[in-house]
Amino acid sequence: MFDIDKFKAINDTKGHMIGDECLKYLSYSFMINNRKTDFLGRYGGDEFILIMPHINAPGALEVCERMRVEIQNKSAPKFTISMGVATFPYDGKSFSTLLEIADRGLYDAKEAGRNQVKYAGNVFTKG
Repeated sequence: MFDIDKFKAINDTKGHMIGDECLKYLSYSFMINNRKTDFLGRYGGDEFILIMPHINAPGALEVCERMRVEIQNKSAPKFTISMGVATFPYDGKSFSTLLEIADRGLYDAKEAGRNQVKYAGNVFTKG
């Protein structure tokens, strides 16, 4: 799960056309950084869900970090994203559980200053 950092402020101060350009670049970054089997969906106003089948936690973190850096360094207009990661089946088997863990990671990323990828699951804590 991820969102565009301060997206409401972008829309309010720079206008909805600039906000739309951010969304377009987000889609472009997804296309160049992800596999054809991956799925990007808008979950809420500024929240998105990225579903990446058949990938482990380290792989998911690597893909998300690559996407985050791409957007930070090359987006026009400039914006950043914060991301939270959850993995199936290690962090949960239901959509709601996975969403809760990813949302916790997103919250952690925002609390740590935004423009980060955080994992709040338990894959790395198991023996």
